[in-house]
Amino acid sequence: MNWRIIFTIVLTTIGFNLFAQEKNLDMLEMYYDQEHYKIVLRKANKLLDNPDYDYTVVPSFYKSMVLFQMNQNKNYRKRNKNSLNEAIELWDYFRKYDNGNKVFDAHIHEIIELKQDLIMWNEDLKQRGEVALSEKISGFLVTHFDKVDNIIVQEKEIAEVPSNKDVKEGSVEKRRLDLIKYSKSLIGIKYKYGGTDKTGFDCSGFTSYVYKKFDIELPRRAADQQAKSKKIKIKDAKVGDLVFFSSGGGVNHVGIIVSNENGKPIMIHASTSQGIVETDILGNSYWKPRLKFVGSYLE
Repeated sequence: MNWRIIFTIVLTTIGFNLFAQEKNLDMLEMYYDQEHYKIVLRKANKLLDNPDYDYTVVPSFYKSMVLFQMNQNKNYRKRNKNSLNEAIELWDYFRKYDNGNKVFDAHIHEIIELKQDLIMWNEDLKQRGEVALSEKISGFLVTHFDKVDNIIVQEKEIAEVPSNKDVKEGSVEKRRLDLIKYSKSLIGIKYKYGGTDKTGFDCSGFTSYVYKKFDIELPRRAADQQAKSKKIKIKDAKVGDLVFFSSGGGVNHVGIIVSNENGKPIMIHASTSQGIVETDILGNSYWKPRLKFVGSYLE
């Protein structure tokens, strides 16, 4: 056979293999962003067993990420008792062999979101009294995420206080508007784990504090606040209603609706990165996919 033909066939084969490999890596990212964690785990395992992918740490990176996400489900942890340790070991491997931080930098948005998910999960573990697991997650966060920003999307005050004009004194509508006005007076107070007063709030501490000012006692945990609320649709949410989020397990974050005009719900909440702030829920790439429930205590 002519050597030019042989050379062309070799180059074509190499090019096809590289394209196929990159496509498989891209699929990991696509399925992870869509929260198809079981699919990512299955595909990552196949790539890790394939010697053609020994050149990259991307499969290890995504397997670690999905194991952290899946371990937030208590039933999954019970069935896969060593999977959290495996997630940490894979992360250590990924960071050690990520030449020049190329993968880390290329996936910084996903990494920041993972940090936020782990912070929220850790808060829930502490409130549940799962001390040993909480200490493990806290240690991992301090060791590996201390210098990672909390969140990419900057949050700020974006909703005006609705007018009290023509609202009947003593009505539910007046109570809702007064509740929102008071909650907005707390903007800027720092985040504090376990915080329930003006020295610092966590998410459910903030909602409990605000509601208590209006003679409504809420359960301490976000999940319990959700469980005892009346379920409503996001499009029907009114100012003062509560909005709940989950990062893979149960509900672990809560905020208060301050505006819901033109299909644009905005909440006020205790952000781990910025304290009490307002956020456009559906316009925020972190909070939108984690929205799980909207509930009301105001009739």
